[in-house]
Amino acid sequence: MKYKLINSAILWVAILNTSLVNATTKGIPNSCHVASTYADKGGNQSTHVHKKKDDSVSFEYINDEVIGSYNTMRDGVINHVKKEVVLSLLNFGVDGFAPENIAAYVSNATKPFLPFEFANNVKIIDVTHKGKTIVYKAEMPIHKNHDHAIKLTKAGIASASDMVCNDSTMVEDLLERNVVIRYDYYDTDGVFMCSFDIKEGR
Repeated sequence: MKYKLINSAILWVAILNTSLVNATTKGIPNSCHVASTYADKGGNQSTHVHKKKDDSVSFEYINDEVIGSYNTMRDGVINHVKKEVVLSLLNFGVDGFAPENIAAYVSNATKPFLPFEFANNVKIIDVTHKGKTIVYKAEMPIHKNHDHAIKLTKAGIASASDMVCNDSTMVEDLLERNVVIRYDYYDTDGVFMCSFDIKEGR
């Protein structure tokens, strides 16, 4: 009986590794849903990505240097999540595929890479998980009343949405498993500016 259980676990590990590797080669699914809330407006602004970018968004948020660092972080996080999910298969009391567990794995794996700096000195300074939601805390280099504050947050929303929604691995391994990705933006004084969620859009 014990031998059969070990064989079953090995089979599940093989299936899991195959599905995670194949996830990077499949086509990109339907667009994801992005909803943002600004502190001063209070309303919820919903949209669907692959939207036309607003002409007012003129700031560079992602450049070649940032992409290299981002890919290093992304690959490290994905490898950690794979390992944790595989280990959960050996512990029959843990559902490694549960969205709240995946959110925890991603959060824990991201922390060693922080603070992570994007273009324009926007930084991800913290990451936590609340249930099935991964919450990234972003710090802007300017005050919320600065003339460029809204433009910079819009550039961040557009850039983060594009990076996540055009990444088939992120979509299939996170969004399609009901994990929500949230970015909370604060100004240089720690005052809340805006928040936006990225989730599966079907």
